[in-house]
Amino acid sequence: LFRSFFHVLGMTVLLIAVECAWLASVVANDWYDGTIDAITNPDRPLIVGTIPKELYYVLGVIFFLTSLVFSGIVSFSALLLLLSYQALAWMYSAPPLRLKKYPGVATLLAGTAGILVLVIGFVATTPTHNINALPLPLLSYLFIAYFLAIPIKDFKDIAGDTRDHIYTLPVLLGEQLGKQVMGSLLFLLFS
Repeated sequence: LFRSFFHVLGMTVLLIAVECAWLASVVANDWYDGTIDAITNPDRPLIVGTIPKELYYVLGVIFFLTSLVFSGIVSFSALLLLLSYQALAWMYSAPPLRLKKYPGVATLLAGTAGILVLVIGFVATTPTHNINALPLPLLSYLFIAYFLAIPIKDFKDIAGDTRDHIYTLPVLLGEQLGKQVMGSLLFLLFS
């Protein structure tokens, strides 16, 4: 009974850590995407002004630190993996790198970040707490799936990304051709 209680508690703490990491990455992305969000996401808190910029920054730091503390409670491996996720999110969104500007690189980072979250969950739940038990073909397939599916989120930001010189697949191919390419790739992935 205690063993299952602590497993449930550990998974709950880990889920909170992952959620906080995601929220920290959203805050960082919103912080540097003002030009894009003003056009395509005008209801975001920073654009509307419902949350002062200084408070939004503080919330991002709190989410970041909470994700690290909570993941560290579960395991050192989870902490390192979530810190890696945070580093990728920062390189994706923030200057000087702001790698979201480069097609392929942006989806590679986002796909890798998604895989890191999956690995955190796997390592935390497997009896050996070791990634070696995760089948490489499955991990590869899921990475390819993330890599191919992630550009779907960019269709709503075409106008803002174009103005801010963010070269996503929908910006490069246009909305119609981009949808056809994405649909075809996803069809091939699941067939």
